[in-house]
Amino acid sequence: MDLTSGARREVASKLGDINDVALDGNGTPYVADYSGGRLLRVDLSDGSPHKVASVTGAYGVALDGTGKAYIADRHNGHLHEVDLADGAWRVVATGLGKAMGVGLEHGNGQIYVSNQAGELWRISQRAFQGPGNVVKAPTES
Repeated sequence: MDLTSGARREVASKLGDINDVALDGNGTPYVADYSGGRLLRVDLSDGSPHKVASVTGAYGVALDGTGKAYIADRHNGHLHEVDLADGAWRVVATGLGKAMGVGLEHGNGQIYVSNQAGELWRISQRAFQGPGNVVKAPTES
């Protein structure tokens, strides 16, 4: 959409129930399809979707710039790490409620996940190998 003129152009359609989009360093969009339980890569030359991975409850998506996507699973309250090259995924955090949004703090390895209950969770990428990697982020009144 051109913010000055208001002109807009559809670049893809029929992608499912998409709730979030993230762009990689080349401008390629990745979308989370909640109803279809998929992470999709969208080819902007023709608008075609390509399934990267099946992720039940895919709602929020963030890319780390190293070939990994992080998906908030609203259905199960999980955070998934997906390898964009081969679609392999693993659960890296659980117990997040109805997870909705994902944000990455590049440089220090922190991932933030929001949920429907209004909570914000902080997950350390460095702690994925062991327990105790999920901490509710501090809140201010």
